[in-house]
Amino acid sequence: MLHVAHGPFHPALEDALVGRIQELKSADPLAPICVVAPSSRLANRVKELALRACPKGVAALHVHHLMSFARLAAGEGASVEDDFLLERLVADLVAREFPRSVYLNHAAGAPRLARSLLDLLLDLREGGVDPEVAYRALQEGELGDDDRLKLGEIFALQKAYESELLRRGWTDRADLVRKAAERAPESAELAGFKEVLYYGVVELVQVQIDLLRAVSRRLPVRLYYPWVKRPEYAFAEEFFVQVVRPLADTHEALDPGPGPSPSVETLHASGPRDEVWACAKRILEWHDEGVPFDEIGVVARRIEPYSDSVEGVFKEHRIPFSSSAWRPLERDPYVSSAKALLTLADGDFSRDAVMDLLGSPYFRHDGPSDPVLWDALSRVLGIGRGAAEWRRRLPEKGGFLRKRGERGDERELAVPPEQVERFRRDVDRLLDRAVPPPAPTWEEYASWALGLIDEFLVPGPPAGLVREALERLAGLGRIAGAATGADRRDTALRLLADLRAPLGSGNIRGVQVIDAMAARGLPFRRLAVLGLNERVFPRFILEDPFVRDAVRSRIAARLGPRMPLKLKGYEEERFLFELLREAAGERLLLSYQRSDERGRAQVRSTFLSEEGTAVSRPPRRRLEFSPRPLLTRKEAGLVEALHGGPARVAAALKAFGGDAEGFRRRAEILREIDSARIPGRRDGVVGVSGRGRTISPTALEKFATCPFLYFADRVLRLK
Repeated sequence: MLHVAHGPFHPALEDALVGRIQELKSADPLAPICVVAPSSRLANRVKELALRACPKGVAALHVHHLMSFARLAAGEGASVEDDFLLERLVADLVAREFPRSVYLNHAAGAPRLARSLLDLLLDLREGGVDPEVAYRALQEGELGDDDRLKLGEIFALQKAYESELLRRGWTDRADLVRKAAERAPESAELAGFKEVLYYGVVELVQVQIDLLRAVSRRLPVRLYYPWVKRPEYAFAEEFFVQVVRPLADTHEALDPGPGPSPSVETLHASGPRDEVWACAKRILEWHDEGVPFDEIGVVARRIEPYSDSVEGVFKEHRIPFSSSAWRPLERDPYVSSAKALLTLADGDFSRDAVMDLLGSPYFRHDGPSDPVLWDALSRVLGIGRGAAEWRRRLPEKGGFLRKRGERGDERELAVPPEQVERFRRDVDRLLDRAVPPPAPTWEEYASWALGLIDEFLVPGPPAGLVREALERLAGLGRIAGAATGADRRDTALRLLADLRAPLGSGNIRGVQVIDAMAARGLPFRRLAVLGLNERVFPRFILEDPFVRDAVRSRIAARLGPRMPLKLKGYEEERFLFELLREAAGERLLLSYQRSDERGRAQVRSTFLSEEGTAVSRPPRRRLEFSPRPLLTRKEAGLVEALHGGPARVAAALKAFGGDAEGFRRRAEILREIDSARIPGRRDGVVGVSGRGRTISPTALEKFATCPFLYFADRVLRLK
């Protein structure tokens, strides 16, 4: 039996869920109850609501998200193959089965397009589309006359994909949910639940609808659905009318209650960093007003473009935060070193690549080393690339000395024998080991890559992720299909380039920095929404190039399977924004970029009705946006310098325990250089002797006159 209750999340759905848990637990505190939420974040919110319902503690409450519930219903042993493996399977199927296809053949050798094809196949399978039935409907003209050849190829690929999964005994996520729906009537795992509560589910794919139907036929099920009769809820209304209401045995409209009425502030800044900076100042203001950090939210349609700014700015302002976002690790020094190791031989051991690797903080040296000195030595020796050239030009033993004036150079270079020996030894190890085995299998290539990294790199923070990524290569051996050495290398590099790490910390109670989809149903006392620009929020949406919305509608009308329409995403964007507006209890900050970091003008979102307050770009005016007590030490020093001069900055540094005397000396040097009308004792000083490299005034003058002349003279040694 399925009972549906609908209303807004806050407070109607939350109060109804709390009331139902109280009702069930008051009758039997140990009654097993299952709550299913659409996301892990909302599942965590359900646990908080359960404690609100039972303040003394709650037992026998099982909280799942949609896929974990399907895995429970499917029984032990139900697992889903790695999407990366399935993507490779699709690419190999296209190359093997469709070599002369008009449309699919473009996916051969294009990993990103293979990923799009996999997503489409999962879309069709989760929508319950039978490829044979769909192909017959296409032949009979029921799906229209447009794109007939393209659709024929897609349905043929789907059939081949399903046959291959069946032959291998593999399972994708559509298979898992379908198995759960088939097994639900006799599932021992579901039999023990007194009631199943679906909370906050907005739209389900066809296989999830089938699972809901199967569970509701066996157990009492309640669906708490976020919908009220308002234009902003149009996205949820269609699913409610077409799917939820026909499934329901009973339904009720919850009293929406007064709802939140937050005060709204609109800001605009130049670039994402200034947006995050202004947001951080507001968060500190709210915290000073007594709002805990964990009751504040920062939401964007996608958090990833803000990840670097959030991490840096929040750290400067000492704002703790957790996030649903993942930051890319491609530029991490350890990941970069791993990629360099795998490609040294492909670049024929170029001097720059070898020296960058030897200079990495994670390179495993044999004893004390000086890569800076080694770099100078390799330049003097004229090494370019090639293993033979490295072995021929590097000294076998002993030290190295080039006296001043040799080869027209004014600098002297002396390299001790022990440094020459260690340099030679490290280079020889690389030349011997960094060459991949000839014609390796996927397992052999993965084993070689892992051994290479273990031998040459000291483990860094992402070492575990790098190892997991390379171990996934071995799994590709389960797929029949030829691959070149370059293909194996490119696949490994792509896996490393796709590595991600969580943004922020997941085990602290801080500001919640999450994307709009993860924020659905979560309440906040204070909320900041970033990136309210056109083509960002609302995002720019295109139809699927393979199966357009018109075909999807015909599939639903003629064949029955429900497939989501891509262009309905604009209604979803409006719905998401409305949920965010309702999630803010007291204050709502709306922010957009009037220009990007390069100064190019940006258009604000249609969701915004006013321009709002500008956060200025010039530092002097920008710092006026923030109250003085909220300035960081660096910002406070800049304000003092702008308004009070060096004396006040020195006083501020002294108060904060900084080097006030050092600042006073440096300020005096700059003032003397700027104010003197004739050259003095400070002019031409561009470095300090004994502290690293210095640039002579002559070299600096040559560089200012002609950078290429400087490059030819100082780097290429052309006289």
